[in-house]
Amino acid sequence: MLIESSNNQKIPDPLLSLPEVLSIVGVAPSTWWAGIAAGKFPPPVKCGRRSFWPQSAIAEFIESLKSAGVSNELK
Repeated sequence: MLIESSNNQKIPDPLLSLPEVLSIVGVAPSTWWAGIAAGKFPPPVKCGRRSFWPQSAIAEFIESLKSAGVSNELK
């Protein structure tokens, strides 16, 4: 996946592992997977048997929580 930088160059969008995502979002693994199943959290990109999330998708998810007024608690 590519994202566009401020000077209009395409750069790779880093992929985050589950532990990295959980440390950013601050929820338990079971809560994260339940949120994905319910369509509340961004789905993973599969690479073999492992799951990853584009950094931009997690940033957008966090921004959507902020704009919705959710703080310190994911519903």
